[in-house]
Amino acid sequence: MTEQDEQVLETAAEVEEQVGLQADPEPASEETDESPAEAKPGKYDRATNWLMAIGVVWLIMTKPALAAAIALFGVLVAIHEAGHMMLAKWSGMRVERFSIGMGPALYSFKRGETEYVLAPLPLGGYVHIAGLDPEEEGAADDPRAFDNRPLLGRVLAILGGPLANYVSAGLLVFLLGVSHGGRWAVMISAVSDDGAAAQAGVQSGDLLLAIDGEAVNYTSDLPRLAAPANDYTLSLRRTIVLDEATDLAALPGRRSGDVLQAINGELTWPQKLPAGEHQIEFQRVMTKGDGLFGLRPESVPVRGGERSLGGALAASVQIPYETTKMMAMSLYGLMAKPNSATLEGPVGILRQAQASADAGVLAYLMFAVTLSVVLGFFNLLPIPALDGGRLVFLFLEAVHSKLVPSPKTQAKIHGYGFLVLLTLILVVTVNDVGRIFGL
Repeated sequence: MTEQDEQVLETAAEVEEQVGLQADPEPASEETDESPAEAKPGKYDRATNWLMAIGVVWLIMTKPALAAAIALFGVLVAIHEAGHMMLAKWSGMRVERFSIGMGPALYSFKRGETEYVLAPLPLGGYVHIAGLDPEEEGAADDPRAFDNRPLLGRVLAILGGPLANYVSAGLLVFLLGVSHGGRWAVMISAVSDDGAAAQAGVQSGDLLLAIDGEAVNYTSDLPRLAAPANDYTLSLRRTIVLDEATDLAALPGRRSGDVLQAINGELTWPQKLPAGEHQIEFQRVMTKGDGLFGLRPESVPVRGGERSLGGALAASVQIPYETTKMMAMSLYGLMAKPNSATLEGPVGILRQAQASADAGVLAYLMFAVTLSVVLGFFNLLPIPALDGGRLVFLFLEAVHSKLVPSPKTQAKIHGYGFLVLLTLILVVTVNDVGRIFGL
């Protein structure tokens, strides 16, 4: 059989499949459903798959934090794309491919009308919805193509990705709150050298439990409890490590005027602590002028207190909201003072994820919450090639169909937007690498 004959047969098979799908939107399971046991590898041969598997095992064994960081990014992107796929199918659209990762398929199987693919590059993924590209061949005559579905269904399909990121972030916050069985507090992740917090001796890693006796649960409590210039009594919890038995008066970081509240959760304690790790709760006065605290806060769950499903549920909404607000303020700062802002690309994000994995399970999971919200927020920005850019065109259609550019113009706008995003990612990646090597 010649190559031309094979191409003719393949084209005929594709046409027959399309006709069958249009005639019968709900194909019989015995003809199209394929169980996971029948899954087949992709184009890569078995030797290549084994090499990839060995590489993954080597990475996990030698660089577990880096492996956890890559896995986290891959999982969150997969959740984002799964949100698109589920709401697209719910809206009656035909989803042809769901890919976790980018590049040639390492492993794939087909269930129903959707091909599920595992690709080698975990820092990405995509969903191919029939007709999402306005110039896709045959899309105009396909009743299940993206542009031929009702407007509300199209909006939901585009919103599905960011919505999945926000829901997963809220669910993770809820589970952390319930599992810790306590309350939320603010952890100090960084301290400015010349701020009020640094002058008061506040350190990175401290937990801020209360200000003037009023509990601090979320980062939004800080400006409410300590906005004007004044002296404030901070209730802090700090983890210290002693190399040898040490008197309380000589504890590292302790200042005159500090009032001990608890040591390792106990309200009574000896005058000398043994070597090892200890949690010290104390009160300290901070003198704050007008302006900011000079610290970077993060909301985290802390042990202690009564279990509260209501509190965990409230946190599942509050923390994603506060993260979104922080992202919006950072974006505003970037536009107002572009020279003073620092953008980080995939390399910078991976370094942060790796640092969080090194810091422990809780820090890793809280970074997962933040990164999930960041992915959802970023994709909602009204930039061509992003979900927000597509939503802009759908909004114009809702106002009046004549406001919507032609399919060819839309494709060009998204294409140019994609090139700009790639250029931006390349620039910030080079900057990330430069910072790593001190360039």
